[in-house]
Amino acid sequence: MSTKIFSLVSVMALGLAAVQAKAETTPSSAPAQPSLEDQLSTLSLPPNEAPLPMSSEKLYSVQTRFVDPTLRLEVSANGGTRLSGDSFLRSQEVGGSLRFYVTDRIYLQGAYAKVYNQLTSTGKQFLADENRLPDSAYASQRVDGMLGYNLFYGKFRLSMNSTMYFDHYISLGGGSVQMATGWTPSYVGETGLQLWAGKNMTFRLGIKDYFYKETRLLSSSYEHNITGLISVGWIFGGGRS
Repeated sequence: MSTKIFSLVSVMALGLAAVQAKAETTPSSAPAQPSLEDQLSTLSLPPNEAPLPMSSEKLYSVQTRFVDPTLRLEVSANGGTRLSGDSFLRSQEVGGSLRFYVTDRIYLQGAYAKVYNQLTSTGKQFLADENRLPDSAYASQRVDGMLGYNLFYGKFRLSMNSTMYFDHYISLGGGSVQMATGWTPSYVGETGLQLWAGKNMTFRLGIKDYFYKETRLLSSSYEHNITGLISVGWIFGGGRS
């Protein structure tokens, strides 16, 4: 009986010793918990660098038009100078145009131009040497009608507090040109920028190409007559803005 009691007491003592040893070794073997400052420092990023989830996001910004020209009429005065052609003539034109906006992108345009021609220094020298005018074709009037489309709308900043809006446009159509030999049909194309100054005034900087048959005294051929244009316009009507 005493032997069994001794054995039971020995087993209990060994068990308590093992539990005590485990309790003493566990805190020393467990890793130390990081401080709050260490945890926050892991969230810091280098300057000017967004967190990875944010840098992969696609962000979009949509802005409505400053001026909506839909169902409005624009009247403009135009001036231009010919950029192509022979070296004997200098051609400049003045005129006007009407535009009706079907939508904020699509418009119909009608234009008229009176063309003024004069000899260049090369042409005057030819006249003095040959005692005759150069065999050049020249236009005196132009009329045309076109369908236009605003390719895209944007803005650029003039200063911290001043912004100007613009449309990049393209238009195609047909017309007629009065030459020395009479009126001749032409194809017409134009592209450029329309700048919005406020909600009614517009400025246009464009290039216009008249393609038609030039008839001269000694020859005839189809030619591109490219003209640089500048215009000032005013838009009427009660469109949304």
